[in-house]
Amino acid sequence: MTVDIVQLASIIVAIGTVVGAIIGGYKIFENIKRSDEKHEQEIRKINSKIKTMQKEQALMCYCINAILDGLKQQGCNGEVTKALKKMNKHLNNSAHEQE
Repeated sequence: MTVDIVQLASIIVAIGTVVGAIIGGYKIFENIKRSDEKHEQEIRKINSKIKTMQKEQALMCYCINAILDGLKQQGCNGEVTKALKKMNKHLNNSAHEQE
């Protein structure tokens, strides 16, 4: 059995193609993996910022509630009473949602 140069070259090219495809697939997989890790880090940062904002909003709601309650105690009625009722309802509903 004799192997000439053309057959040997075609075998080498075939092996090179297979190895190249495997290496290329591995590199694509690694890039996807790095991209996923980067996105997960960004999501964690965003979630942290959202939690901070939610805490600030809760604090502002309690402050507004205190202001409205103080106005009502000083005799302000009408819209103050309506707003205080809505604020209390909102705070009660949001407290039950967080549980």
